[in-house]
Amino acid sequence: MTDTPTSAMKNMTLREPDAPPITTEAVAKSPRSRRYKFPPMPEDAKTCGRYYFFGFPATYRALSKLAVGPCISFHGPSAWDGVRNLRTISGYHIAPMSSVFVNIREYAHRRPTEEQMDSLIKILGEPRWYKDAWLKTDFDLYGVM
Repeated sequence: MTDTPTSAMKNMTLREPDAPPITTEAVAKSPRSRRYKFPPMPEDAKTCGRYYFFGFPATYRALSKLAVGPCISFHGPSAWDGVRNLRTISGYHIAPMSSVFVNIREYAHRRPTEEQMDSLIKILGEPRWYKDAWLKTDFDLYGVM
């Protein structure tokens, strides 16, 4: 019997050793699920020259450790492989930089459900707001819009 991507993650986590065990069951998307309510943005979110991302403090190495199954790189697991696995487990299309939401009006519809966030929090820990490195005027350089 071969391991599926989700069964191979039973003992993988970015959280502290004393944290509760990870649930590796994929979360079914339900249109009736309640959307996750984000905490208030930092005070300067509307006035500073940068966007804010709501997400997780995950490094390239940490995300690479979450990769299971076939990898996209010949050099072994990458952060992209870990993100792809997080998408499978949580049912949410998390961004490669492990962000869940950005304060851009056009992205307002991209809010995860409470169940999806619970899955991500179990694996990645508590999310928070991060100020983007790029100015708002240069945001298109990410190529995500």
